[in-house]
Amino acid sequence: SASTEQPPPEWADVALRRAVASRAVPGVPDDPLPVAAPDAVERRRVEQLQKVRERGVVAVLDPIHGGLAWLALHQSADGSFDDRGASARCRELGHDDCLRGSTSRRFTVGATALAVLAFLDFRDQDARGQFEPNLTAGVRWLQARVAEDGALGTAGYERGIALLALGQAAAASGDPALRDAVERCWAHTALRAGPNGGYRYTAGPEPGDLSVTGWYVQALEVARDAGLALPDGLEHRLLQFTRTCWRGDGRFSYMSGAAPRASLASVGMLTLSILGAAGDPALQAAWTQELEAVPDEPVLNLYRLYYDVRVDILLRGAPVEARRDALLEFAAAWQAREGPSSGMFGEHAAATAAAEEEGRKRKVKRSVLREAWVHRGGPTVFTAFSVLTLEHALYRR
Repeated sequence: SASTEQPPPEWADVALRRAVASRAVPGVPDDPLPVAAPDAVERRRVEQLQKVRERGVVAVLDPIHGGLAWLALHQSADGSFDDRGASARCRELGHDDCLRGSTSRRFTVGATALAVLAFLDFRDQDARGQFEPNLTAGVRWLQARVAEDGALGTAGYERGIALLALGQAAAASGDPALRDAVERCWAHTALRAGPNGGYRYTAGPEPGDLSVTGWYVQALEVARDAGLALPDGLEHRLLQFTRTCWRGDGRFSYMSGAAPRASLASVGMLTLSILGAAGDPALQAAWTQELEAVPDEPVLNLYRLYYDVRVDILLRGAPVEARRDALLEFAAAWQAREGPSSGMFGEHAAATAAAEEEGRKRKVKRSVLREAWVHRGGPTVFTAFSVLTLEHALYRR
C-alpha cells in the first residue's frame, strides 16, 4: 500500500506472479524481446513524458491505450492477429463477438505487423510491461514466417509492412536472429521488385505503384538506420521508381507517368525525403505550405492522415493543430467506448452515436477506408493502423 509504511502482505507477491503468468501467450517461449540500448530507451521515455506534461495529451493517450488493450486481449494463441482469431478470442473471453458481421479477408501477416508496430511505438511508455508478452509473441510469429531463403509467404502491402515491423523490432532489440531474418528477407525481396524498381500486389514482375512501394521505403529507412546489410543498389532503384511518379512540387501519381493523385501527395513527400532527394529548402517550404491546410472532407481518410502526420513531423516537428484536431475527431467517431468491443476502431465499433452527440456530424461511410487493403483487413487492421497513426502524432516520429 502506498498509504502506509507497512510492507505489503505476502499474498501480494503471489498475486503479482499469477497476474504476470496469466499474460503469457501459450506456445511462445517466456523470453521477452530484449532492449538494444536501455540508456537510449530511458532518454526517449523521459522526452515523451516531458511532451505529455507540456501538451496535456490525455485525449490522445486514452484512445491509444484503449486500442492497444483491445488488440492485446484479442491476440491469437500463436501470437498472430487477424479478425478470425479476434472472434475466437471473443468466444474464449465469453462475451459477444466484437467483429460480428465482418467480411474481412485474413490479412494475418499485415495485421500482425501493424499490431507489432503499434506495441513497439508504445514500448517506451509501457513502464509496467503490460504489452510485452503480446509484443514478443507477435514478433516471434512474424520471425517464424521468414523462410531460410528469406521468403515471407506474402507480397504487396503485407510484405512491406512486415519488413518494417521486423526491422523496427530488430533495431529495438539488437537480437542477432532478428537482424539476420530481416537481412535474408530483404535479399529475397530485392530480387522481386517490378521492372521499374517499385513494388505492387504480387511477388512477380508487375510494375510498382507508389502506395505499396511507400511501405517498402519506410522499411528500408528502419533497416538502414539499424545498420542492417541491404542489397546493393536497392535504395537507388527505389529512388528511380519514385521519381517516375513525381509530377513536380507536391504532386505524385499512383503509377509511373500517370496523372497525380491528391491522396498520394504525402506518400511521395515522405518517400522522397527518406531516399534523400528532398533536401531543397524551397521544396520543403512549398510542401510545408501545401500541408498547412487540412482537407475539410465529408469522410475522414485514415490512410491520408497517417502519411500527413508523418510528413508534418518531418517538415515541422509536429502535426499542424488542425490535423491533430482531425485525429481526435477521428478517434471519437470510430472507437468503441463501452461494451466488449471497447477500444476497437472501425465500423463495427458503433461509436458514431456518441460522436454525433458531441456535435461531430461527419458522415460515416465505408469509404473512410479508401485503401482497399485496409478495408478488407477489417477491424483488427483498422484498430492497429489507427493506433499507429495516433502514436506518430503523439510521439512525433
